Amino acid sequence: MRPENEARLRKIRWVSRVLRLICAVVSGGTRVVVVGVLIALMGLLLKSLYHLYRLLDNYSRGEIFTTGSAEQIRQWGIAWTLLGVVKFGIRFLPRVVLSHMHGPSEGLDGLDEVVSGLIIVAISWFMEMAAEMREEQDLIV
Repeated sequence: MRPENEARLRKIRWVSRVLRLICAVVSGGTRVVVVGVLIALMGLLLKSLYHLYRLLDNYSRGEIFTTGSAEQIRQWGIAWTLLGVVKFGIRFLPRVVLSHMHGPSEGLDGLDEVVSGLIIVAISWFMEMAAEMREEQDLIV
């Protein structure tokens, strides 16, 4: 083989190795991002269900207007808000990463959970104030 062809072959091999490495990193990186987003979504859903379970447990024991119930409502609202933020943030990831999503996407996907979560947090603050008022009233009587 002629020396200039050998030099070309070395360059082709070198560029091929670099491009192969880039493809491996990009391919693995997208998988990591997708898995991370899915784990975050599942974790937030489980957190939301956990706090709802604890709230309903408090209610079943008759602990309705207590600070513990208000705290569970607040944590439930925070989890729901974060779930909406993650769902809204998904749309800003490159479409290559989220190639499993097909069809038209809505412009405000996830914002409904954010608004609902913030409303739930506000309700928890009202519940906490009511619980404190009730405790104060119990001390007076």
